[in-house]
Amino acid sequence: MNSVRASRGRLIFSRYIRVVAVCCCISIPLISLPQVASADSGSSASDGFGRADGSLGPNWTDIGDGGLVISSHAVAGTRASGNSGDMWAAGSFTSDQFSQVAVTSAQLSGGQWIGPAVRMQSGGADGYVGIYYWDNGSPELMLFERHGGGWAQLGSTYNSGPLAAGTQLELVAVGNRLSFLENGVQVISAVDGTLSGGAPGIMAYGTGQAGVWSGGNAGVSSYSVGGSVSGLAGSVVLQDNGGDDLTVSGNGSFTFATAVAGGAGYAVTVKTQPSGQACTVSAGSGTVAAANVTSVAVSCGTPPPFSVSYVSTDSTGVQTYSVTSPDNGPGPQAMRVLTPTHPAAGMAHNFIIALPVQPGLNSSFGDGLNTLQALDAQDQYNLTIIEPTFSIDPWYADSSTDQNVQYESFMTQELAPWIKQNLATTGNEQVWLIGFSKSGIGGQDLILKHPSLFTLAASWDFPADMSSDSAFGADAEAGYGANVNFQANYELTSAFVHSHSAPFQSSNRIWIGGYSLYQADDTDYDALLTSEGVAHTTELPQGVAHTWDSGWVPQALAALYQDSLKLNS
Repeated sequence: MNSVRASRGRLIFSRYIRVVAVCCCISIPLISLPQVASADSGSSASDGFGRADGSLGPNWTDIGDGGLVISSHAVAGTRASGNSGDMWAAGSFTSDQFSQVAVTSAQLSGGQWIGPAVRMQSGGADGYVGIYYWDNGSPELMLFERHGGGWAQLGSTYNSGPLAAGTQLELVAVGNRLSFLENGVQVISAVDGTLSGGAPGIMAYGTGQAGVWSGGNAGVSSYSVGGSVSGLAGSVVLQDNGGDDLTVSGNGSFTFATAVAGGAGYAVTVKTQPSGQACTVSAGSGTVAAANVTSVAVSCGTPPPFSVSYVSTDSTGVQTYSVTSPDNGPGPQAMRVLTPTHPAAGMAHNFIIALPVQPGLNSSFGDGLNTLQALDAQDQYNLTIIEPTFSIDPWYADSSTDQNVQYESFMTQELAPWIKQNLATTGNEQVWLIGFSKSGIGGQDLILKHPSLFTLAASWDFPADMSSDSAFGADAEAGYGANVNFQANYELTSAFVHSHSAPFQSSNRIWIGGYSLYQADDTDYDALLTSEGVAHTTELPQGVAHTWDSGWVPQALAALYQDSLKLNS
């Protein structure tokens, strides 16, 4: 494979259904450039390329595809339709490396990209490369592994928009964790342990340019994460990065026990609220610089009450309620409920929560409750159907930045308990979840993390391979608050599934499927569940649209019912 561009056509075109056009921006005023390349005991290096045009010089080694050149005090690719690059040769490095280049103002033409690389070896045939390019007029950042003659994308594409001159693009590899950063903020992350050793450097496709470069051993110093609590009248349990529980029983400063490596992310959330209070976190996530984090602020106080009030019943029997919640605001949200009127004989009564994929009562992808009602699910399976609504696109997560978007807490601490207390007829009801797309991945998060609350879950055509909250733009970023929160608490990794797998190994409680948009994701997730010993059922792919009413719901319902019977047997 001669280039990332050609590789993306093979590896990624089928998923994104689009043709790649690539470009990059570059040029920095000469006054800001170091005039010589320099090294510090082989552990770090820098080069401003502020010298005569020509080869990069003896501190660099050209890769097998061809080397870069200095052109007007910038570094440039040399092959109009191919890869070129250089590795820093004036030192030896550990496997923990960083490489950083500056974007400049010189616009590249279509088909060109450039970016930092780490762990380059085998004449440049192996290495990790972060690229900045222009895809059909949409500037994007991507992360690739080049190995054994092939290219594979790692992590999700980040839609960066045009980058200003001086923007720093940095690729960091520490252990098996790879981070691609824009001006010090992680925008793509991935886990890959294929390559080790090698050297940092630069790679390009086409004749694009870059400015100042630096690279070397990545710092692995660790720093504490903490801050202060105010307004607390009890005890609150905090978490950092989905673990390291810390119980705080008074106002003042706090510090988590586990330090975090420099350059890594942190995400402080509330695991357990104090009795009678609600605590919110501000400045709770970010990237650890070379200093202890002391700026996390936890504010506690009396929350607005969770309340549900009946509004009306329509001609088909669907009841509407108004729901006020400190976790699903601002303002009241509608909730629709449909109870069975003529349930089939011998059917145990259960609950099913239809998880919407859009905010409010938006139904451009169909409506879950209406689809279930059209199947007479309420009577055929003796189900009370509940459909909550949300103020923004629901990813069923607790945002690390917005106190009104605590949707996991809303579902688990408020809605589900209210359902059991107010809609039960036997007191032995199971709670089922059904959803697709974002509510499919949300349903998996909810049942895996809360197996004693939710009994069964059906998720169809959902982005199980999602590895960054930026993969779906602003609505996912608003739902999770920060990428580090998504990766620590909601990403469906092998570590996440493994840590929650025990309650799902002896009984089948999960049904999954997918075709329209995410068949590959759901195939991967099927394999992941199997590898972790999680019992589940997988739908045979069928060509139906990415909507509630396209025909997948009957199969999901039948599977949930059969699993329900087995749990009760």
